[in-house]
Amino acid sequence: MRLAQTEEKKVVFRHFLLPGLLLLTLSTLVVYRFTSRTQPDDERARARVILKSIHNLEVSHRKSHGSYIPINAFNNADILKLRSTPGRFRYRVDITDSSFVATAKADMDGDGEVEIWQVNHHSDQPILVKED
Repeated sequence: MRLAQTEEKKVVFRHFLLPGLLLLTLSTLVVYRFTSRTQPDDERARARVILKSIHNLEVSHRKSHGSYIPINAFNNADILKLRSTPGRFRYRVDITDSSFVATAKADMDGDGEVEIWQVNHHSDQPILVKED
């Protein structure tokens, strides 16, 4: 009697539990594959965060000193450490007396077309100007 119950448990394990665990594992892998961000998505997210930081810096500087700061690889780059910023995007801030535009540019797939994100004095939300 006890031997029959043990054999029955083995059959249940082989026929139901093992395929169920396999299905759960595969489902988890599929969900991860389709919900994880790719490297270009991470680059874009980093660019948006940096552009928001530039916006906050410019607005604060304007409130304190009455003017915006021009920032690019050659002027004031040490403020945001632009020379050592990781990733593909390159940043610059163009100013006038009453406005600024911060731009992030990158060739994401190497085809020569540049993706451009911008933020200005009106809004801290980066806008995709041109898609790569």
